[in-house]
Amino acid sequence: MYQLTAFRCAALFLLIGGIAPSIERAYAISESRPEVSGEQTAPPLILPDLEGRQRSLDEWRGKVLLVNFWASWCAPCQAEIPRLVRMQQRYGDKGFQVVGVGIDTARPLANVRRSLGINYPILVLDPDRAGPLLRLWGNAARYVPYSVLVDRDNRVVYRQSGEVEDTVFADFISPRL
Repeated sequence: MYQLTAFRCAALFLLIGGIAPSIERAYAISESRPEVSGEQTAPPLILPDLEGRQRSLDEWRGKVLLVNFWASWCAPCQAEIPRLVRMQQRYGDKGFQVVGVGIDTARPLANVRRSLGINYPILVLDPDRAGPLLRLWGNAARYVPYSVLVDRDNRVVYRQSGEVEDTVFADFISPRL
């Protein structure tokens, strides 16, 4: 009996020791400074929307795009959605477009859209296929939320893990409209 308890304690200790650095890295990335490049062309992105229609980022070429990767189960993702809704509402007619890429199935994403009043397109990314696509878009750690700003010339000009702050609009988006 004692050996089994000691084994469980040792296993728990190892588990916690393995998880703690991951949590620390996740926090550090979400608090990191955004990356700004302007050199890379935005990768292609063709995914179904919530109604099952294939959509491509090419539909919004010539606009300033904020591609926001998120998940229905992610609390920080849901916390930033009202800010993205306001940005789309205020600046959509000036050539700005938010495109949400939900890493989930359509039903939970549609539920979040309904409950938070999302006013921009949501594309559906199968969680089993998310890793390679997130890496292609510069998110090797696969954290969400993750946002990429693409200028009118289809160049990646900004990347950020974590919630998009209001200052991002003033610093990166507004000058490109």
